[in-house]
Amino acid sequence: MTRVEHQRTIYLYDNRIVTEHREFPIKDVLDISYRFIGGDGGLLYLYTSCGVYSYIVKSSPEDFVQTCKEHILNYPHS
Repeated sequence: MTRVEHQRTIYLYDNRIVTEHREFPIKDVLDISYRFIGGDGGLLYLYTSCGVYSYIVKSSPEDFVQTCKEHILNYPHS
């Protein structure tokens, strides 16, 4: 059995959230949340109009989640 681990970054821009393989316009992002699993890590959930995307994280992204929530709430969705 081989375990492969990738280190990646999720970026928040004025009008989008970007991962290595996907780009989510803020207008399509409905919510973001984090669920602690054990140890220091957990799952980051990104809820979009196209579905839910989950990301395993090694440490709490609570500051990132809060910043994203404020950005999503204040973004003009019209």
